[in-house]
Amino acid sequence: MTSPEVTELELQLKRLEHHNRWMWGLAGAVMAALVVTLISLQLAPEAREYGLPGDSRYLFTIGFSGLIVLFSLYMLLKQNQLHRLRYELFQVSMRGELIRSRLSEMSSLFEGLAGVGAQLELAPVLQTLAEHVRTTLGGQQSSIMLLDPGTEELYCPAVSGEDAPLNGGRLKVGEGIAGWVVKQGEALLLTPEEVAQRFPAENLGQDFTSSMCVPLAVADQVIGALTVTRLSDRAPFTPENVRLVSVFATHIAITIQHIRAQDQMARTLKERDEELRHTQKMDALGRLAGGVAHDFNNMLTVIVALSSRILRELSPGHPMQRHIERIAEAARRGAALTRQLLVFSRKDVVEMKVLDLNSCVAGMAGLLRRLIGEDIELVTRLDPEVGWLRGDETQVQQVAVNLVVHARESMPDGGRITICTGRMTIDQTTTAIPPGVIPGPYVMLSVDDTGMGMEESARPRLFEPFSASGHFGSGLGLATVYGIVQQGGGFITVESQRGRGTTFRIYFPQVNREATVSRLPTTTPAQESLQGTTILLVEDEEDVRGLTRQILEGWGCTVIEARWAGEAAMLAQSHSGDIDLMLTDVVMPGESGGELARWMTETRPDMPVLFMSGYPDDEIVRHGVQTQIASLLHKPFTPEDLLAKVLVCLEGRQRRILAESSAQLT
Repeated sequence: MTSPEVTELELQLKRLEHHNRWMWGLAGAVMAALVVTLISLQLAPEAREYGLPGDSRYLFTIGFSGLIVLFSLYMLLKQNQLHRLRYELFQVSMRGELIRSRLSEMSSLFEGLAGVGAQLELAPVLQTLAEHVRTTLGGQQSSIMLLDPGTEELYCPAVSGEDAPLNGGRLKVGEGIAGWVVKQGEALLLTPEEVAQRFPAENLGQDFTSSMCVPLAVADQVIGALTVTRLSDRAPFTPENVRLVSVFATHIAITIQHIRAQDQMARTLKERDEELRHTQKMDALGRLAGGVAHDFNNMLTVIVALSSRILRELSPGHPMQRHIERIAEAARRGAALTRQLLVFSRKDVVEMKVLDLNSCVAGMAGLLRRLIGEDIELVTRLDPEVGWLRGDETQVQQVAVNLVVHARESMPDGGRITICTGRMTIDQTTTAIPPGVIPGPYVMLSVDDTGMGMEESARPRLFEPFSASGHFGSGLGLATVYGIVQQGGGFITVESQRGRGTTFRIYFPQVNREATVSRLPTTTPAQESLQGTTILLVEDEEDVRGLTRQILEGWGCTVIEARWAGEAAMLAQSHSGDIDLMLTDVVMPGESGGELARWMTETRPDMPVLFMSGYPDDEIVRHGVQTQIASLLHKPFTPEDLLAKVLVCLEGRQRRILAESSAQLT
C-alpha cells in the first residue's frame, strides 16, 4: 500500500541519507587536508627555519579541534533526524498494515453479505452469515438472536460453532448477554471474569478468552443481537473488532429487514392474486348462474301460468287437480331456487329501502331460535347506535338465516351462536379487508359459533355454490349470502380455526336515515274489468309472449305484440290510439327494456311501464329500472300476479290523470 504520506517520508529519508553521506565525505577530506598541512608545517625545513610561533600552533590546534567538535554535533543532529524519519516511516507502515488487515477482515465479512444478497429465505441467510462471521473472526461460536415482536422475546434462528449453541432457546428482553444488548442498544466486550460476574447463567463453552455481542439495529430500532466468542488460543477481541463487527451488524439488520419486507410483499401479492382470481371465478359463476336462471325462469313462467289457469278451470274434485297442484308446487320450488341463483349472480331486481339493522335481526329472533333447535343457545348483542343501511329487508334477513343455519350445521352436538351488530369506519390504514372496498362508515352484522370450524384449505371455495362448505339446503346458502352482500355494496370477512368455531362478519355501507328509498307500488289491486284496455306487450321468448297475450286477451284487453324493442317502438309510433300500459321484458336482443322505456316516456309520457324480469343485468337494474319503473313483475308469475300488477299500474295512471285534470280546473 502506497500513500502520499509514506512517499513523502521516504523522499525525505533518502535526501537526508544522501546529504549525510556527502557531509561525512567532505568532513573526511577536510580533516585529511588539515592533518597533511599540519604535518607539513612541522616537518618542512622552511618550517623549522621559519617555524611558527608556539602560540600560533596552539591556536591552530584548538581551532581545528573545535571544528571537529562542531562538525560532530552537526552530524549527530542529522543522525537523530534520520532516526526520527525512519521511526515515522515505520509507524506509517504499521498503520498501513493495520488498515490493510482491517480492510481484509471487513472485505471478508461483507463478502458473506454479497453471497446471500439474492436469497429470499431468512433462515438459510442467517445461518450462512453466522458461520461466515465465526470463520472470518476466528471465533469458537457465533449466534444470531432476533426479537419476536409478538412476544417480546428473543429466539435463535442461526448458530454456528462447537459445543452447545450460544443462548439456546428463547430469552426475554433484558435477560442474558443478548437480552441486555437488545434492551440497551449497546455493544458488549467481555472477558471470562466479566461474564462470570455479570451473566453467570450464560454458557459460552470452555476456555474462551473473550466474547463480544453487538446489536442488530436499523435507524435506532434494535431487532436482535450478534454474539461471537473466541477461544483462549487466539488473541482476545479488541475494541477495534467490536467497532468493525458493529458496522457489519448494521448491514445484517438491513438485510434482515429487506428480506422480511420482500417476504411480506410476496405474501401480500399472493393474497391479492388469490382474492382477484376468486373474485373473477365468482363473477364467472354468477354470470353462469344468472344465465341459467334467466332461461329457467322463462320456462317456469309457462309452467306456473298454465298450471294456475288449468286449476282455475278445473271443477272441484277433478281427478287431475291433485297432479296439477303438484306441478304448480314443483314450479314454485324451482322459482325459489332460481331466485337464489339470481341473488348469487347479483342480477336480481330488489326493493331497496333504508333499514334499521337491529330491527331486521330482532324481528326474526323467534324464527332463528326455531331453526337452530333446543340444544343450541342463541345470543344476540345489538349495538343501539349501529346505524342504517340501504337494502332489501328480505335479503338482509336471508343473510342472517343462512349464516345461522350454516353455524347450526357445524355444531351437531350443540353449542352457542352469537349474533352481534356494530359499526366500523374503513380507511386507508384498515387491514384485513378485500381489495376494492370503498372507505367510509359501515354497519356490521356478525354471526359467531362454537362449532368445529374449518381448515384453511376450505376458505378459497367457501362461497362457491354446492361446495363442501355449503352443504346445507340447496348448496346455495353461503353463495346466496355472498351475492346479497356484493349486490348491497358490502363485503365479508371470515375467521375460523379447526375446533374453535367460525365468525362471519358482514359489512354494509352506512347511510343516513333520510336517504332516498326506491319503493314499488303496494296498492292492493281491485277486481275490476280490463275491457277496452290497450297493452303493448314486448317479449322475445315466444312461449312466454304467447301465454301472456292469451291471459291478457282473456281479460278483455287489446294486446299489441312485439318481439323486440325496435319492433315495439315502430308499433307504438304507428298506433293512432292510446296505449294504456307497456308490459316489457328487461333483457332482450338489441335494446333492453330499460332503454325502450326511456324512449317511450318521451313519446308517450302518460303511459305507465310494467317490467317483467327473469335476468336483468346490473347496469339496467341501477339506471334503467329502479329509477323509472312503475312496477316490476318477477318471473315466473301466475295470472293472478300479472292481474295484480297490471291493475296497480292502471290505477296509478288514472290517479295522475285525475290530478292533472283537477289542476287544470283550478
